Amino acid sequence: MMEPREKYEDSKKNYRDIKNCMDTAFKEGKEAGKEEELKQGEIEGLKKGRIEGLKKGRIEGKKAIIIDVIRKGVSKDISIETLTDLTGLTENEVLDIISTLGNDVK
Repeated sequence: MMEPREKYEDSKKNYRDIKNCMDTAFKEGKEAGKEEELKQGEIEGLKKGRIEGLKKGRIEGKKAIIIDVIRKGVSKDISIETLTDLTGLTENEVLDIISTLGNDVK
């Protein structure tokens, strides 16, 4: 039969073992959660970046098309009024683009 002191020491040892297991499990769970959170953040960031990139790409593409229409229109002596109708831009916006084209008009 165990002495009371031995029971107490044995009980303390068991408690420490269980506490260490719990602390380790908590720490591992917390680290796994952080890793999963980072992965989710990366995925969300990539999705958002792709969407923003596509939006910017579309806008830049539309700008390039409008500039090309104005460039070709100027080279064919199309009126500013017609260019504003074709592009949806104001007369001042069309004139600003024409001024940036310089010798690029073909």
